[in-house]
Amino acid sequence: MLPSVKDLPKSNNRLELWFDSSPCSFFQWRDSLQLAPEKQGCLWNDHNIASSLIQGSTTNPAIVLNTVKELMPSLERWMREKSPSCPSAQALAWALYKEIAARGARALLPLYEATAGKRGYISVQVDPRLETWEDIVRQGIELSRIAANVQIKLPGTKQGIDALRELTAMGISTNVTLCFTVSQLIAVAKVVRQGWEEARAKGLDLTRWRSNAIMMLGRFEESTEFTKQAAERNIRLSEQELRWVGLAILKRAYAQYNENNYVTQLMAASMRPGPTINGITQVWHVQKLAGMNVVLTIFPNIWEVLLAQEGRLPYPNAANENIEQELLSKLLQVPLFYQAYEPQALVADDFAGFPPVVETRKSFISAMHEL
Repeated sequence: MLPSVKDLPKSNNRLELWFDSSPCSFFQWRDSLQLAPEKQGCLWNDHNIASSLIQGSTTNPAIVLNTVKELMPSLERWMREKSPSCPSAQALAWALYKEIAARGARALLPLYEATAGKRGYISVQVDPRLETWEDIVRQGIELSRIAANVQIKLPGTKQGIDALRELTAMGISTNVTLCFTVSQLIAVAKVVRQGWEEARAKGLDLTRWRSNAIMMLGRFEESTEFTKQAAERNIRLSEQELRWVGLAILKRAYAQYNENNYVTQLMAASMRPGPTINGITQVWHVQKLAGMNVVLTIFPNIWEVLLAQEGRLPYPNAANENIEQELLSKLLQVPLFYQAYEPQALVADDFAGFPPVVETRKSFISAMHEL
């Protein structure tokens, strides 16, 4: 059993811990915690950057919006200088979006270079308002030109998955978001494999290429439709049972990935604290994934819980720990969970209309409008 969050990568040499926010906000956030020097250096080691606990970053429109709000005083001059070359507020907003991505990429570039492109990526999401796969491809190419360590984040819808194959065949690194189901995660992995084989056939250098697919744990567990359907069936979930909902879906997909040797690596995101056991707040969305070949991208508030509970939380190797059959049987009575858990329950045309996808995409679109 591992004694500390900093030992988590030792449980599997491919397990990575990322920062689920912009690197532009990282150092201000870290310094605000007033950590002991050893903990501060553990998160980000300026002297040996490859040993830093945080190995990458994920962003989305809401994260970029919050980052802009935090940095607004320092961004005002940049915006004034950029405004004359932007014909509209929308154009200026998009330029600002890319500027935040570029600054984040620069912060992680030393890690990218120190690890020969194995770590140090920032996921930058395409505009969630895009409707066609062609537009997603065009914008993905545009964003990939910001920096070598930019990983294009695109939606796990049919249009996004169609674009995914094209971008992969070009040797562009990708990360697929808005995934809530085993069927989506498998569809992503299959298409990436096809694009990867095309890229290899063209002789592209893929040594600095990577592919990830995100399971949005907490967003599924808290989705309006899941809550409603469970209540309609008088299914009440304890805090411990609720935390297993997203984990069960991820672990089912993980078994499929291992069985088929996919080149895509799963990523756990949208984490929530809990459950509380004997007065101590656990983070099962992290602890129950110890020992697995996954990326854990962790919100700042979750990092704070993990650091505050240092030495009090167990990190057992949970690679082979799965949901209990009794709880699984209960959850399968909820149609939304059944659709998410069963690999054949949905086809690509269903993905965009899956309720948690709709709900989360709306929040991303709202953030872009506010930006």
